[in-house]
Amino acid sequence: MINVFLDGFSAFQNHFWIIVCLLLPWLWGWMCIRVILEYFFSKQFTNAEIFSLASAGAIFPAMIWAGMFFIVNILFSKTFAGVCSLIIFIIPFLFIKLKKFSATTFILFLSFLVSLILRLAFLERATLPSYFDSVEHYRTIKFFLDVSHNNIFAGNVLSFAYYHVGYHILISAIISLFNISIVTAMLILGQIVLAILPLPFFFIIKQETNSTLVAFFACFIAGFGLHMPAHVVNWGKYPALLSLFGIQLAFILGYLILKNGLKVLQKAKLSWVIFFLLLLTTLIHSRALIVALGLIVSIFLSLWQKKQSTRIQYISVIAIILIFVFEIFYIQQSPALLPLITGYAQRDLWFLFLALFLSFFAIKYFPVSTFFSFASISLFVSLLFLPIPLFNYGIQTLLDRPFVQMLSYIPLSIIVSLGLSGLLQMVRNIPIIKIIFSFAVFGFMFLYIFRNYSFYPSTCCQLASADDLAAIEWINTHLPLDAQILIASNPLYVNPFETNQSQVGVDAGIWINPLTSRSTLLAPAEMNFELTDTFSYLCSQAIEYIYLGSMPQRFNQQWIASHPEWYYPLLLLPKVQIYQVNCQ
Repeated sequence: MINVFLDGFSAFQNHFWIIVCLLLPWLWGWMCIRVILEYFFSKQFTNAEIFSLASAGAIFPAMIWAGMFFIVNILFSKTFAGVCSLIIFIIPFLFIKLKKFSATTFILFLSFLVSLILRLAFLERATLPSYFDSVEHYRTIKFFLDVSHNNIFAGNVLSFAYYHVGYHILISAIISLFNISIVTAMLILGQIVLAILPLPFFFIIKQETNSTLVAFFACFIAGFGLHMPAHVVNWGKYPALLSLFGIQLAFILGYLILKNGLKVLQKAKLSWVIFFLLLLTTLIHSRALIVALGLIVSIFLSLWQKKQSTRIQYISVIAIILIFVFEIFYIQQSPALLPLITGYAQRDLWFLFLALFLSFFAIKYFPVSTFFSFASISLFVSLLFLPIPLFNYGIQTLLDRPFVQMLSYIPLSIIVSLGLSGLLQMVRNIPIIKIIFSFAVFGFMFLYIFRNYSFYPSTCCQLASADDLAAIEWINTHLPLDAQILIASNPLYVNPFETNQSQVGVDAGIWINPLTSRSTLLAPAEMNFELTDTFSYLCSQAIEYIYLGSMPQRFNQQWIASHPEWYYPLLLLPKVQIYQVNCQ
């Protein structure tokens, strides 16, 4: 853990001003949301609770600013858009009085800062953003930057606009304003989001349990208890990660509407705010709307359960758990969905044991909230089995497996936190036992995280090495702009109904086109280059070069090297090779 902190602190020092630039829109958004929350709720919540809640909502004013920056940049100039932006960022500091932070708020902020430093260790071993999804995000961000810098609306803007436009415009605006590299901004913003995401859990658990200790525990669990959502950056799912802010905030505000104590007018205004937030969240990630609708259904089911007798409440919780177990059984029968189970079983097994133990106390003391948590995760999983024909994309499902795997940390964190609160309530009259149990649970989680949690990029998804970066730079310098390069791929499917599996790149070859503008063509990684038919195919497609990246799932070099009359080595590095196809 010491090495992680040292690596994180080193990255924090090296990228300090970039971190400040990326945090500035969030800080401005946080101040705007704080004013709105104080307007709605006056003095109903503590300073720490407002800080926690505003942390989730800060992204939305930042998104509105990014859209305005993008439009002003195109209609006028980047300089004018930059001046307007700096004025907008400064205004809150002139007119909004910052209240003195309470000790609880200071601890929350300190936990964010420590979490950010730990997570920045990720950058010390990351060469490029992970997985093939990151390439598409890079390409889309670059497109918006090109449109913005050229001050024109490109003819194919609509073909990019549908693809998680909220994330791409936000990061494009920050990159354009502060002149940050795309790769650096993607890597650092992902870690900033991960450091902020646990903070809203303080609000919801504090409201439900009235325990500051358990609320801090909820933040701790949501941040480090499970491999999700941190593992999402290894899949390049940056928009999905960002959309969690909207999902968490919509859930919290919906919870407030259902609580007693708000006036009818407050609830009506808050309902419109939730509706607006859901629209913005859908711009970040389209499937967030499905999640929000699922949460609404779960809330109504919980309202029904709340009106029942205590006995029926317990029975309903057991029933929804059985449904969840039944769904897990069917997931195990599907190769496409099985990673949802194995991902948690391999990385979070001891946490799941703790969750199972504490869930009994959560059911006993918080049957309605526990029912809601199990109902939401069960509903998310059920959407994996609902096929939807979608135009040119074949048969899809309302939620895909990676998205559900990412979402599961929310109800699991809530259940464990409620379970700890229930356990402490059971022994509330025996202070020494209460202290022992608190230390035991916290100690178990600290030990578990120390031994199991990974702050560095996963080897599963980091497709580029130092040799790959050198090879791509060599391509950019030595190969002609009209070069056609063959790169390795494998089929991918994330739902059990897909028939036409899409081909995705499996090594750093997928970065050649966005970084060098050279054309690339995907081919199965198992392609046999010893066959005459393969050589003839390459020549017929005017493919001049073959890229062998540093990842295990790449083209077989032995097959290529066995025919020096067909394939001539141009670049031979320890982990990466480039061959020229000799069609003459």
